[in-house]
This record gives sequence, structure tokens and C-alpha cells, in this order.
Amino acid sequence: MKPVLAVMWAATAVLAASGWACSPAPASPSGTTSSLGSCSAETSRGRSCIDYVQGFTLEQGQSGCSQLHGTYAAGQCPTDNRVGRCTVTTNGGGVVIVSTLNAYGPTWTTSDAQARCLAAGSGDTTTTFTPN
Repeated sequence: MKPVLAVMWAATAVLAASGWACSPAPASPSGTTSSLGSCSAETSRGRSCIDYVQGFTLEQGQSGCSQLHGTYAAGQCPTDNRVGRCTVTTNGGGVVIVSTLNAYGPTWTTSDAQARCLAAGSGDTTTTFTPN
């Protein structure tokens, strides 16, 4: 497995173990998040969507989304009913992967999304939560 894929799947595994279906992104100066595509998925926790921000190719985003049984889109995740965003940054083997997981109500609450986001950070993976 190529190093970037190994890091990408490691970040996804950390999030999945914490109750997140998918994966984070720094906010641009305007407060929006840039995206290399997104993956929307329904899980036992409700709707979530990942914005692929850095370290992903189109093929990796599509493949990762398929592995999560989600729907890949070329644009950003929607903001309607979003309760928060978890930015996940993984730095492993000289490769930096950044994605943003968007959590949506009513099944996700802001406090639940924040707790799960912050619990997902460990080792080479850092997480930052932003409400709505």
C-alpha cells in the first residue's frame, strides 16, 4: 500500500473507532472549507459527510468513499443542519492528510460530535472541533 493510502486509512480507522463514519480541513480566511471532494454517508449515528482537504487524489477520495459505502461528490459537504465539523490532520511518513468530518442533526448533537472528535486524536493524528 502506498504511504499516502496507509495514512489515509489509519486516519479513517481512528475516526471510525470513535463513532465517526468518515474523516477534516482548515478553514479558509472567509470561514469556508476548501475541498478536493466529499463523501456523504448514513451511519448508525446518522448523516455525516467528509470533506477531503489535503493529501488526497480524486481516485483516493472516490475509493475511500466507496469503502465507507458513501456517495462521492466533487464539491463540499452541505451546511444545512450541520451541528459541527471535526478537522482531522494526520502526519505520518512525511505525508500530511487533512479532512473534515461534518456531523448533522438531529441524531448528532454539538456536544456529542465535539466529544467524539476530540477523543479521536492520538499519536500522529490531531483533531479540532468547530461548532456548526
